[in-house]
Amino acid sequence: MGKLWDKQGHDLAFWRERCSALEEEIMYLRRDLAYRRSEQVRQEHLSAARDTLLKRLNTAYQSLIDEKNILTRELHLTNSKLQAIMDNAPLPIFSMAPDGRILFTNPAFRNCIQHDAIPSPFTIQAVLPKEIATNILEYRGIVLSQGVPISFESSCEFRGAFCIMELTLFPLKNFGEIPVALCCICQDLTENRRMLAENIRSGQLASLGEVAASVAHEINNPINGIINYSQILLDQDMDGADSILDNIIRESTRIASITKSMLNYARSDADDREECSLNAIIENALELTRLGIMKSGIVLKVDIHPELPRVEAS
Repeated sequence: MGKLWDKQGHDLAFWRERCSALEEEIMYLRRDLAYRRSEQVRQEHLSAARDTLLKRLNTAYQSLIDEKNILTRELHLTNSKLQAIMDNAPLPIFSMAPDGRILFTNPAFRNCIQHDAIPSPFTIQAVLPKEIATNILEYRGIVLSQGVPISFESSCEFRGAFCIMELTLFPLKNFGEIPVALCCICQDLTENRRMLAENIRSGQLASLGEVAASVAHEINNPINGIINYSQILLDQDMDGADSILDNIIRESTRIASITKSMLNYARSDADDREECSLNAIIENALELTRLGIMKSGIVLKVDIHPELPRVEAS
């Protein structure tokens, strides 16, 4: 049987090859179409997921903005309250950087040092008395390293007058609880110490009045003895004069001792401290009060170690 040819001169084998190629091309197109459809579906899913995620992010972002606005308002309110407290605080308050630069001052502090405003570059050495600034810088390292407040007293000459200040240093910490600055609260103790000294002085004078009567008796007895011994010297010859004169000197010395004890007790220089013997202090006090104790029927027994340590007292 002979071969079949078409009008273009192609035989059956040619068309078979051609059909096979077309079938492969159709299969490729089908796979490509399926891939494109799956990719389109995937893109649609991704787009939907992206839209959902963007909506969630926008919601979360708006929530963060709202929360930030609330916190900002609360922070401003807290700062306003803190500023009002600082401005109306009767005690001088200031904050400082670790290098001694002044960061903040309240009106009481500015009024205390007679400055209307303190520029930021100012340091405590330039504003405060030398003694106070030196003490603050000495305690600065302890407060910053240990993160705990410290209170101490410092005395100085300020505006031509002696003053005693109590200062409290405490750390200002960041969010990591690391001290980054210092705050100092100052309190003038000068008037309190003066009033305390006056109260002590008033108590001394009051107790001195209580023992005045017994002391008067203590002084009266040796005076009578002096008078009597002097009268004996007038009435007798001079043979026994030495013994009588010794008695006169002893009684006179006793009067001087009592008077000295009263003057030491009543003196007003309470801040003048010196080393003294506890035994002598106790003996002087007993010398002023012994007669009153005896008249009250009290039997007083004193047992003091002869070598008590010396102390600083006024």
